[in-house]
Amino acid sequence: MIFIRRVRLVCILLLCLLTQSLAMADTVFVIKRIDVQGLQRVSVGTVLSYLPIAAGDTLRPQDTRGIIDSLYKTGFFDNVTLDREGNTLIIKVVERPTLGDVKITGNQTISTDKINEILKDAGVEKGRVFNNSTLTNIQKTLEAQYVNLGRYNANVKAEVISQPRNRVDINITISEGKVAKIRQISIVGNKVFPEDKLLSELQLKPPSFWALTFLTQADLYNKEKLDADLERLKSYYLDRGYLQFKISSTQVSVSPDRKSVYILIHIIEGEKYTFSGFKLSGDLILPEKTLGRAITIKPGDVFSRKTIIDADTKMGNMLGNEGYAFARIVPDPKIDEKKREVFVNFVVNPGKRVYVRRISFTGNVKTADYALRQTLRQFEASIFSLGNIQESERQLKKSGYAKTVEIKTPVVPGTEDQVDLDFNVTENPSATAYVSVGYGTDGVQFGAGLSQQNFLGTGNYLNLNYSQTDYSTYANLSYNNPYFKANGTQLGYALYYSSFDPTDLDLSNYSTDRYGGRVTYSIPVSEKDDFITLGLGLEHQNISEEDDPPTEVVDFVNQYGETFDQAIFSLSWSRNGYDQPIFPTAGLNQSLYTKMYAPIDSNSLTYYTAVSIPFGGIKPIL
Repeated sequence: MIFIRRVRLVCILLLCLLTQSLAMADTVFVIKRIDVQGLQRVSVGTVLSYLPIAAGDTLRPQDTRGIIDSLYKTGFFDNVTLDREGNTLIIKVVERPTLGDVKITGNQTISTDKINEILKDAGVEKGRVFNNSTLTNIQKTLEAQYVNLGRYNANVKAEVISQPRNRVDINITISEGKVAKIRQISIVGNKVFPEDKLLSELQLKPPSFWALTFLTQADLYNKEKLDADLERLKSYYLDRGYLQFKISSTQVSVSPDRKSVYILIHIIEGEKYTFSGFKLSGDLILPEKTLGRAITIKPGDVFSRKTIIDADTKMGNMLGNEGYAFARIVPDPKIDEKKREVFVNFVVNPGKRVYVRRISFTGNVKTADYALRQTLRQFEASIFSLGNIQESERQLKKSGYAKTVEIKTPVVPGTEDQVDLDFNVTENPSATAYVSVGYGTDGVQFGAGLSQQNFLGTGNYLNLNYSQTDYSTYANLSYNNPYFKANGTQLGYALYYSSFDPTDLDLSNYSTDRYGGRVTYSIPVSEKDDFITLGLGLEHQNISEEDDPPTEVVDFVNQYGETFDQAIFSLSWSRNGYDQPIFPTAGLNQSLYTKMYAPIDSNSLTYYTAVSIPFGGIKPIL
């Protein structure tokens, strides 16, 4: 059908050309003026710029075809005719309509924004010239996208809606269909490794209850996932010595009902290679011995691409920590085909030493810029350090201010040795609150609390807690400034009150009240995570006797009195190496803690106590 339409269009075009040639046959004249008629959107100047002739030229019959061809090639016109009135050449045109709105319905897998981007790349965009081939382009382009996602049953229909002023709208209706399932994956050409082992390295798999593909959807075909699996297969061989491994072809067959896919992978394993050694060349910057620690290649080891990549990355990080942000390490392998050995020459090109000009933050709505800046280990106007930037990212996450951190290092325009450091953060919720009500052995229980990790965007920590049962009450207020000093010294305050009165429950005929406060001073003793914390607190405690109190209570009060004032000294060491405060994925958290009580008046108890020395560590493994 499409072929017949094209033949018809060609015949009409030839007929028009023949008609124009006959109409102006044996006509030779000097053009004094060119008059273009029928324009709506295209300017006269644009038309004249495409013509192969101009006013003052002599027009001959054989020139008419070139004029018409030049205007059709612009893509602006559906029809072009020529006429003459005296020495005026009259060009009559019918413009092609322009695209108006493009409405898309039925899509779920591919977002509307993504489809609009695809159509724009294919030349389908509001304001552009519309022609009949546009509909074909829309259908082919979008259906190809769905095929890549394994939706071979997808159907795309495009309908043209005429609008005033020579415009058209397009309604695109999409039926996405279902993703084709992988019924079989076969690997041909393998001799060294069994097929089942190679298939286990792939993410795509045929339907299997034991592999839980009905949950993982690993049995649904996707071209991008297949390409990733082919790269995994290649890496598997290259990391085990098969330097010449190749995937010679990949065939994806679709069943007639387009619901099933069969994948056949042809491979060439090649021979196994070993390392014969390595060397470093170029501008090393760092001592050769230092850089060499990043390379684990030993003569006789099985060739592994991963070993080379790891060495490249580690040496790049070493140079990055010294300010060479754009260092390039180029592995240059020398292959001995007879011995099947590979000697690797790592060519080091450090480039220029780079400095950080400016550090900026985006995405922080609640947190003040200076609070985020205090967590950084990389500073402005200092040498670029990859390690300090990575540590800054960790500290931002660990602080609780940022949920995610994206870092960009654009080069300062006009320079080769300066970059800006841009942190784009997604903030964590800064406040949490809770209310609890329950009933237990303590009677009715009530609790409430408010925690602000980032109080008023300052980065300071505020915590309020209150709990009450039938015979006890507890309240606590604490506040901590984690950046009291520029070196990271922290200053914290706390006030607390507790009351114990079990007389109403007939448990005991005495009550106690206790209140106090403390100040803590935390000093960093390492660049990253270690703190020594000193604390000083004052506490007042009162014992009240009710009717018929226990003999032990009476004897205690008679000997020591009813009120006690004491000082509380605390000393602790802590290390928090978590990568983030909530759900950490790596790091250790350890602490060592001791506390000592001392009386501060003559009526108080006459001894000291030292209590609580916990020590522990956790390393999450996820």
